[in-house]
Amino acid sequence: MNDLQDFKKLVADFSKIKIKERGLTFLEIAKTPNLEIVWTNILAFYLNPNNEHQLSDLLLKSILGEDFVSTNFNNISVNTEHRTQKNNRIDILVSNDNFILGIENKVDALSYNDFKDYSETIDNLANLRNRTPYKIILSKYPPNPKIEFGFKNVLYGDFVKNLKNNLGNYTYHADSKYLLFLLDFIKNIENSLNTQNMNDKLEVVNFFHDNVLQINRLMKEHYVLHDELVD
Repeated sequence: MNDLQDFKKLVADFSKIKIKERGLTFLEIAKTPNLEIVWTNILAFYLNPNNEHQLSDLLLKSILGEDFVSTNFNNISVNTEHRTQKNNRIDILVSNDNFILGIENKVDALSYNDFKDYSETIDNLANLRNRTPYKIILSKYPPNPKIEFGFKNVLYGDFVKNLKNNLGNYTYHADSKYLLFLLDFIKNIENSLNTQNMNDKLEVVNFFHDNVLQINRLMKEHYVLHDELVD
């Protein structure tokens, strides 16, 4: 088989690969793909089971795990920038008659906060009405140094995995518009974490690996022909 036939087969084989387009999310279009306050506000909206999304406790379950059970959402409230005892601010505070959940959202910022103050504020609020306290740091990467004071670190990668695993149980009653918004937000998180990019291109990577000699020959011929045409 001559070089031209080799190149034709190479191009034909590459054209058979279905390359998944990455696509832009709404937050990427708006130039706010990693803005922490935007992520916090979106999370706060979906964390309230009574909001218009009709996804019930999907986000609560996905953050706190399958062991979380709370059937009483009548008096639930979700607030952002909740003031602590020392006038600091907890990103998200979720509370009802049974539990209280404090979430510190870390998209790109370091974990420099006064977590002792956060923890004491959450505990005091829980003790007032004998509620179960939950303390979460939701972050892209494990905090360094490790955070204590009863806080549990939930990585965004694990959170998204839980969301996807749990989503099928909630979609039947979900509002289609807000479900699409949530799916777009999930994609935005994945793009930010770069967890999908290499998986999406794995077939392309394998193709280049398996055909590196032929590809190098094709590129060499391309540059030679280009130079001759320019001359």
